[in-house]
Amino acid sequence: MKKTVTYKVTGRGAFPVDMLRYDVCHPTTETDSNIIEAHTFRDRDTYTVSVTGNYPPTVGRWNSFGWRVEQ
Repeated sequence: MKKTVTYKVTGRGAFPVDMLRYDVCHPTTETDSNIIEAHTFRDRDTYTVSVTGNYPPTVGRWNSFGWRVEQ
């Protein structure tokens, strides 16, 4: 049985969608998914999204995209 890991990422600008694939995770709720979609092309807004996966986040890689991980 795999353990589920949920964490929040906060950043600004386009959400690094490829990180979902890289970390094998997905938006936790439909609201989180909608936030990603709504902010895809905005540069000024800072926002937080909750994501869930089976592995811990690769914090350094999120940081390289300008996003902070909160566990």
